[in-house]
Amino acid sequence: MGRRGKRTDQDAFARAWGAECSLALLTDRRGRVLHFGSEAERVSGYRADEVVGKPVWTVLVAEEHRDGVAAAFSRRRPRPAPVVVDWVTKDGRRRSIAWATRVLHDGPEPGRVLLTGTDLTEERLAQGLLATVLDADSGLAFISTDTVGAITFVSPGAERMLGRASEELVGQSCTRLHDPVDLAARCDALGDAHPTEAVLGAVRHGLRRERRDWQLLRGDGTLITASVTVSPMHDGVGRMTGFLLHPQNVTDERRAQQHLEAALESEREAVNRLQVLDEVRNDFITTVSHELRTPLTNILGYTDVLLEDEVGELTAAQRKVVDRVDRNAKRLQLQVEDLLLLSQVDSGTFRPDRSPVALSDVVGTALDQLAVDVRDRVDVVVRDEESTVLGDAPRLVGVVRGLVDNALKFSHDEEPVLVEVRREGTDQVLEVTDSGMGIPRAEQQHLFQRFFRCATARTVAAQGLGLGLAVVAAVIAAHDGDVSIASDEGAGTTVVVRLPTG
Repeated sequence: MGRRGKRTDQDAFARAWGAECSLALLTDRRGRVLHFGSEAERVSGYRADEVVGKPVWTVLVAEEHRDGVAAAFSRRRPRPAPVVVDWVTKDGRRRSIAWATRVLHDGPEPGRVLLTGTDLTEERLAQGLLATVLDADSGLAFISTDTVGAITFVSPGAERMLGRASEELVGQSCTRLHDPVDLAARCDALGDAHPTEAVLGAVRHGLRRERRDWQLLRGDGTLITASVTVSPMHDGVGRMTGFLLHPQNVTDERRAQQHLEAALESEREAVNRLQVLDEVRNDFITTVSHELRTPLTNILGYTDVLLEDEVGELTAAQRKVVDRVDRNAKRLQLQVEDLLLLSQVDSGTFRPDRSPVALSDVVGTALDQLAVDVRDRVDVVVRDEESTVLGDAPRLVGVVRGLVDNALKFSHDEEPVLVEVRREGTDQVLEVTDSGMGIPRAEQQHLFQRFFRCATARTVAAQGLGLGLAVVAAVIAAHDGDVSIASDEGAGTTVVVRLPTG
C-alpha cells in the first residue's frame, strides 16, 4: 500500500482512539482484541485487561449474534459489514451498538480491524416505547406520514375512529382521509393550494403545530368532524422526517355547539321581534294617549260648567250623573297621564322638575285629592317636620295618591290606612301600610311590571290597568330613590319609599 493509504489508516486509528467519547476497539484479523478504548470500558463495564487477547465475540457479543460475528472474521479477507450488534455488559445488561469497521493495512500486523461504534440503546428504547404506546389497544389516534404526506403508520385508535384498517391506508396520501368537498374548500381558501399543502403546508413551512377541524371520511362513507393537530417529526440531528397527525373525534361536540348556536340565534330573533312589538306597542300607547287627551279635557271642561250651574241648575239626579261622568273622566285622565309618563321613561325624555319640597306637604296635598268619604280612613303620622326632599311636587303627589288609593282599594271597609313620614339617616322615608288582603308571595316579584294585576286585584274586580306601581317605581327612580314592598297574604301590605334628603 502506498504512503497515502498508510497515512489514512493511521489518521483513522488516531481519531478513533483520541476521541474521549469514541466507542472503539482494535482486533487482529482473526478477531482477537488488541486494544480496548476507555469509552468501550465505560459502556461494557469490562477493563481492557479482561478483554484484550480474547476473540471479541466470546466476551462482548450477545449469544444470538456470536456466530455471525465469528463468521465475518473467519474469511480470508475479513471485512465485517456495518451492522447493529447487541453487546452484553459485565453486569448482564444489553446495549445495542451500531458498528462501522475498517481494515488497517499498515502497522506491525497488516489486516487489523478497527471497529467504531455508536450506542443506540436509548434511541431504540424511546422508539420501542413510542411503538408500544401507538400500538396499544387504546383510544389514542395517531397517524404518521413521511415528508411528502404518504401515510407510514396508523394507530389502532385511528383505525377505529376511521373505520379503516392500517393496511388499507399505509402508503396512501394523507389527503385520502379527507372529505373531498371540505378539502377543496380549504384549497380554495388558501388560493388554489395543492391538497397536501392544505393539510400539511403550515407546519412544513415552520409553524410549530397547527390544529383545525376537518371533515374526515370513514370506511363506510360517513363523515366525522375531527379536530386534527399536525406536528413535525425530526430525527436526532433536527432534520424533518415527516408529520404526526393526532385526530380527535369532535362530531358530537360540534353538533351540540351548532344546536346551541341555532338556539341562541332563535332566541336573539325572538328578542328582536319582542323589541319591535314593544316599540310598536309603545308607539300605539303614546299615540292613543295623546289622542285621548283632547276629548278628555273637553269632557272635564263641560262637566265643570254643568256642575257650576253655568247653563242652568241641575236636578239632584242630573248632578249625580254628571258627578259620575266627571269622576270617571278624571280617572281616565290619570291613566292617560301614566301612559304618557311611561312612554317618556322608555324614550329617555322623562325629567322631573325638581325643587325643595316638604314630604309632609306632599302627603297633605295627595290626601286632599281623595274622595271625601275615604279621607277619614287615612291616618297620617309625621315624625320629621323638616322632611325636605329635592323633588317634582306634582309627580310625588301622584305617587302618594296612588299608593294610598291602592291601600284603600285592597283593605276591608272601614279599616284604616297608615301613612308615615320619617327620617332614617340621610333618607326621607314614606311608608304606607294597610291591613288588607295582602299579595301572594309568588306574585310579588312582578308587582312593578307594567300591566301586571295580581290575583287579589282580579278577585275583587278592582279597576285599573296595572300601571300604578310601575309609575311609582319610575318616578321614584328618577328622584334617585327606591321602592320596596313587604306583604303577607291575608295580613296586609307595607310600601316603603326612600328619597334622599334635599
